[in-house]
Amino acid sequence: MLRPVVALATASLIFVLTCLSAWLSMSGKPEMTFGTRVVYRTHNMRWIAGNLLESAPRNGYPSSLEAIKESFRKKGASAEVIEQTFTDPWGNPYQYQQTGNGFQLFSLGRTGKPGGTGLDAEIQYDGHVMNWPTPSLSQFLFETEASRTLISVAIVASCSAALIWYVRARPSQGRQVSNLKAFGTAATVTVSAVVVAVFLSAIYCLTAQSGH
Repeated sequence: MLRPVVALATASLIFVLTCLSAWLSMSGKPEMTFGTRVVYRTHNMRWIAGNLLESAPRNGYPSSLEAIKESFRKKGASAEVIEQTFTDPWGNPYQYQQTGNGFQLFSLGRTGKPGGTGLDAEIQYDGHVMNWPTPSLSQFLFETEASRTLISVAIVASCSAALIWYVRARPSQGRQVSNLKAFGTAATVTVSAVVVAVFLSAIYCLTAQSGH
């Protein structure tokens, strides 16, 4: 009777630990949370910031981005290119404000509204560091680019590991497996399954998003 209970507990523990480990290790990587398309599109802020930094020694920072747009026009950029450059991945214009001796560029994120937390927060860039918001655990598990893959891998890992433990803990030749050995085996299988599951999730997500 103990074996099925421990097998179920092992599967549940592996599922929870896989999700938590993935959140802690991958939530700080925007490619995993927002996707490579969003990360690629936000590089436009670097182009805008480069123009701001280039013109600052001569003219200071402008009061709005219109001056930068005008410099793009003078360089021969089409209206379509300018619109794409100054628009975030969700179709909203990038925001700009002066901050003392510097500036702040930011996207209002997927909601298009100020404020918000996690995936709904603003993506900020000050010309040096891109500040990506960290998703909450629930957002990471159900609303990110990696969600479906992570849940699938966690389920497969937990069920497979529980089955492996169940088979390995089966008494042989009439000998009963001690509780200490059973739990030791469960702990080993759990740690191994979590490490492999998180690694496979990260590799699969990066490969799928890169198009390879």
